[in-house]
Amino acid sequence: MARVADRFARAEPRRTAAAFVEGLLSSVERKTCWSLAERAGHGDPQAMQRLLRTALWDADAVRDDVRAWLVQQLGHPEGVLITDETGFLKKGLGSVGVQRQYTGTAGRVENAQVGVFLAYVSPLGRALIDRRLYLWAWITTSLHGEHRWLLIRRNHSTGELAFYLCWSPKPVPLHTLVTVAGSRWSIEELFQTGKGQVGLDHYQVRGWTGWHRFITLAMLALAVLTVLTAASAEHADSDPEIIALTVAELRRLLNAFVLALPLPPAHTLHWSTWRRTSQARARRSHYQRRLSHHASRQVK
Repeated sequence: MARVADRFARAEPRRTAAAFVEGLLSSVERKTCWSLAERAGHGDPQAMQRLLRTALWDADAVRDDVRAWLVQQLGHPEGVLITDETGFLKKGLGSVGVQRQYTGTAGRVENAQVGVFLAYVSPLGRALIDRRLYLWAWITTSLHGEHRWLLIRRNHSTGELAFYLCWSPKPVPLHTLVTVAGSRWSIEELFQTGKGQVGLDHYQVRGWTGWHRFITLAMLALAVLTVLTAASAEHADSDPEIIALTVAELRRLLNAFVLALPLPPAHTLHWSTWRRTSQARARRSHYQRRLSHHASRQVK
């Protein structure tokens, strides 16, 4: 967190952000404000929720710091940038950008938000370095002085064809286009790793600011794992019978030796009571809205 600490003007959101990122790295199953606050020893989720909604800090500046750090650690002459989208399935219609649309996450049209991400991929590692919640817009695909190609790949087993529309500001040889196109799978793995290891899709915020703040902190947590994994590879055992540390295995070790937080039983019981009380309040509110709606329809 030292690299981004100056982006938080006050000590309280700075401490909360550090606890938030540690929670994303932890073994907590669902990375929600409730569960992260419980792990951090807070009495309620208000500080975590405030961090995502109203606290004063610049998520884009934090993103820039994360990107600079990753390029410093993973930079390589053969590095490439890859952009792709991933879907976040949603139940309601109250979240910004949500609508019924095709998402590869489900493989069909679903109620979802779509995030567009930029990844940096090099022989030293790969990581997400930018993000944007996708909102429908018209864009142009034509630029003056551009060079475009259509690559077609055929599966030798099935005969299935895959198409790649390629663009470059200057002519490049075919083998370069093939190498870059073949790197695309890396961002798919990053989405899977981000969602599986740091809860990239566990957010429960609805607004534009909250979405970008949560995703940025998740990218920071993933960057920590990526850099540590790359560093461990430099000192990897040459024994062919054991593979190098993976992101998932490194996170397990972090939780076993660094991030484990023994919490007193009273704290766990407090959160059990708090959750059940909040859920009862939400249930009553839901029933009251339904009764009010039913009564208004009968009056008509």
